[in-house]
Amino acid sequence: MGYQKSALKFGNIADINNGHYLVFPEIDGIIRTVLEKSTSALFNRCRQKPESHETFRWVEESGMSRTAGFVDPRNITSTANAGITRVEKLATLKGMSNRINYGLFDAELTKNGTFPYVLQDDMTMMLTDMALLENAEMFSGNDTSYSSPTKMGYMGLLTAITNTATIPVKTTDSPRIAKAIKSQIAKMVARIDVNCNPTAIYMNPLTQDAMEIEENENDINHKVYTLQLSPGTTVNAIMTAAGLLPIVVDKRIPIDMSGATEEHPILIIDESKIVRHFLIGYDKPVVFKMGEIQTLLTEYVAVQFANFVCEFPDKAHVIMTKSIAKVA
Repeated sequence: MGYQKSALKFGNIADINNGHYLVFPEIDGIIRTVLEKSTSALFNRCRQKPESHETFRWVEESGMSRTAGFVDPRNITSTANAGITRVEKLATLKGMSNRINYGLFDAELTKNGTFPYVLQDDMTMMLTDMALLENAEMFSGNDTSYSSPTKMGYMGLLTAITNTATIPVKTTDSPRIAKAIKSQIAKMVARIDVNCNPTAIYMNPLTQDAMEIEENENDINHKVYTLQLSPGTTVNAIMTAAGLLPIVVDKRIPIDMSGATEEHPILIIDESKIVRHFLIGYDKPVVFKMGEIQTLLTEYVAVQFANFVCEFPDKAHVIMTKSIAKVA
């Protein structure tokens, strides 16, 4: 879905004037278009939860005692359950911002119709930049703690998920990528201490390409499954112990090229346990006009308050790393 290019007449659409800051609701059309084009599948498929405070909390069940047993129906006895072990966790909302400036001369030219679409195009690029940053941070954000953050950005999945496995460099006897993924998912589903229900497999496009090459080389009769990820979007899928799971490719998943081999991360995740928390009213960027400053620059600032949380990082998800020999 696109948008009709027309000059934005900001003087007529300001919704709030509070302390000389103006909010522009008609930017919502541009924001929706940007989000449709620039957000990842993970952003669209994870849970979204509004928050009213800077710090938010959630509870994770870490285990429960197993005391159920069969008894004589005429002499019922039981052992008291020690209860479910729960762990309370907390995190804080993170801020994100971007800005465009116009000098007085350029602003006057835009207003007079010389460059009627400049402001709208610049708004689109500013908001696209924010969407691309947030979606990249979902995977590779380098914060190390939810409760005691040390970085401004998110703690990405590659840092948060602590359950890991490896797929060695390909040899005659080493498992193929697809086979290793299926075996790992079977191990997850077979756990009796926790309910694991992976819903998708995420990888870099180059990782998927390597997997497809392996399958074509080793089994020319392998069956190719497809699955509708969203209306109009169909992806390859793999049949696993958890059912048919989509293989979602995302170029934001980084491949480590620094060592002797290429290290390809493959994320097997339960998307229902990936949550994007946002401040009420800021589920998407909000654009403010800050007014003219001393240098006669007009500033437009986009802000957003959110955080991206991985629940049950040690149980519900797995990061598999595939080592691939570099081609000389």
